[in-house]
Amino acid sequence: MRILKNLGRAAAALALTAGLAMASSSSAQAAHGDVCSELSGTPSTGQNITACTFVYFPGSAAGSETALDIGPNATLATGCKITGWLELYINGQSGTFISPKVTRSCNDELFDGSSGFQYYQHWQGNTSATQARGRLCIDLYYNGSSHSGLQLCHVGPWIPR
Repeated sequence: MRILKNLGRAAAALALTAGLAMASSSSAQAAHGDVCSELSGTPSTGQNITACTFVYFPGSAAGSETALDIGPNATLATGCKITGWLELYINGQSGTFISPKVTRSCNDELFDGSSGFQYYQHWQGNTSATQARGRLCIDLYYNGSSHSGLQLCHVGPWIPR
């Protein structure tokens, strides 16, 4: 049930993001795709680490946003960073392109695991991509170390423009 509530919150925040993106450009048409997965643990015990990727296409651009929910009993980590980026595809091309990777601190979610999802804006830029998929990695740090002790990653599905 908690997952459904949190997914509802994620959808509401995504709708708000879509409205803001569309409001910033009167001709923008936004298409959105989001996918969440339990990277670790289970929500019923508060031991979950749940991550979501959001892909949107305002006008001629593409953008990436992530959401993270760390349950109150999920980890003893002392630091957290989340890195998000897009994998971009142009119809007719033989390969894919990678957007710049943008890293944000997720200590706010790490130290307040009962608050539900926290949202992080990553990259947005002009592109002729016809599809994109969100990618993210979460690095957890332990005992004040500056080196990641655990990395969890998530790849979303291809979202058409």
